[in-house]
Amino acid sequence: PVTVAGGYVVSMKLDDIATASPLVVVTSAFNELCLLFKEKLSDWELHLIQKELIRVFGINLPKLARILPNVKYMFTGQTSSLYLDHETNQPDLNFRGICFAIQCFMRIVSSKSRPVMIFIDDLQWADNISLDLIHSVLSDVKKSSTVLFVGAYRSNEVQQDHAIYRFLDDLKSYGVKTSEMDLDGMSVQDLNAMIADALTVLPRISKTLSAIVFRKTSGNPLFALEFLDSLIKRCLLQYSFRERRWIWDEHAVNEAELSDNVLHLLTTKLISLPSDQKEALKVASCFGSRITKRAVEMLSKSRRFDSLGSHLDDSFRDGFLVHIAERSSPTSSEKSYEMTTMKFPHDKVREAAYGLIDANERCRFHHDIGMALLSNIQATDSDEILFSAVHHINRSTSLLLGYPAETRLSMAELNLKAGSRAIQCSYFMSAFSYLQVGAELLPADSWKEHGKLCADLHFLLSRAAYALGKIDDASLTLKGCIEEMENVELNDKLDIYFLYIRTLHARRELSEAFKTCRWILNQLGENVLHPDITKDDDVTATVDE
Repeated sequence: PVTVAGGYVVSMKLDDIATASPLVVVTSAFNELCLLFKEKLSDWELHLIQKELIRVFGINLPKLARILPNVKYMFTGQTSSLYLDHETNQPDLNFRGICFAIQCFMRIVSSKSRPVMIFIDDLQWADNISLDLIHSVLSDVKKSSTVLFVGAYRSNEVQQDHAIYRFLDDLKSYGVKTSEMDLDGMSVQDLNAMIADALTVLPRISKTLSAIVFRKTSGNPLFALEFLDSLIKRCLLQYSFRERRWIWDEHAVNEAELSDNVLHLLTTKLISLPSDQKEALKVASCFGSRITKRAVEMLSKSRRFDSLGSHLDDSFRDGFLVHIAERSSPTSSEKSYEMTTMKFPHDKVREAAYGLIDANERCRFHHDIGMALLSNIQATDSDEILFSAVHHINRSTSLLLGYPAETRLSMAELNLKAGSRAIQCSYFMSAFSYLQVGAELLPADSWKEHGKLCADLHFLLSRAAYALGKIDDASLTLKGCIEEMENVELNDKLDIYFLYIRTLHARRELSEAFKTCRWILNQLGENVLHPDITKDDDVTATVDE
């Protein structure tokens, strides 16, 4: 209906083990929208949007482009380089800035004549900050955007204190119209229609079989299909060439044992596959619901995973994976689609494949994947591969902590590189995670022997924390940096002091912020003390006033 009304639909999926954080996935939905507009809108419509973006954002357009890189494709000719290529020297973006920028962007690009629908699947994996971004768009006080948000989650996998329920309550308190729907299993009539269609028989003939399947599966479509497949494998449901239709023994089907959950059925099915194909599916499952062609190519360059691509193709032919066409960045006025990604047809299939990896071996398995990607990372400048390699390696932190100091330092440097790049892309949650692990991997006494690495890690960690609104964490980390860098030249730690003063200001510790500023300026030879202020108590009184 949204598309029929001239609208635009973007869908994304959250994952529990994927590389991208929930915040990155949600932001990517708005980024994908830019490509959709480029594809569907006329040049004149794009020109009008372009003019409005320039009017509203002005010199801050480069900051929008940092959040939504694909926005540059909505600009044409020299306009793109004129407004997007030069970022002004302004303070770093933070989460509030991201929310406001996307809010303004949606006011411009969506309207009653151009409605937008955003669908996010598996919201049970969402966190507070990703839901806050969605909330900021839906509860826009100006109410000038036209956005329909649809979220799906498994109610049996969330507790009452999950962020989803706070998100729903907050939307209602802001007067946002919300509707909640429970999606149960198929009715026995719908299930019978599906089975009759699959077996190409009249519904009255399959009615008794459908009743048995419904009783055993509660109408769960995936469970029902897997149960029917198991009946075929056990020859309880088979095609009769003499009767020219599918036949079954109702008594035998009724007596057939059925696992209590679909995971067991799928796992049993996967176990029967050739070992190399199982190994390939295990690798794919470590990437979440989908694995990109680029990741497969990079892994295939290593000896351990050199046959990964061919065995994933076998899994595709067997129905355990499907190809999906993903929208790529335009190289011309025409849109191009490539089969760049393989995905599992259902979350339960991915869970079953991941379950084939022994729980005690999962850290090592992720570690090996990450190191394989890392060994070939020089062949690409892709952020996707860098982030993916670091993500997998970091899932084996318990192993890394037992490694020699030299190895831990190299892994800390790798996390510093990923964290720095993530901050440049405004992926603050991912950056915080990378840099936190990097700091954790530093050996004892690293400040003495590797002071610059420690300072860089903790400073960027503080920047990420500050951007996410973790002001106390940022302030504490920066204070620790300043103490550790006591003997370092002041000029080499001005950036640290600057951010520390901003955290003090954000915490309303204005007196301490003022004293710190005065001390730094005095050290630099600038005496800014007012003639009437002669001691610290006078400074405190002045600031408080």
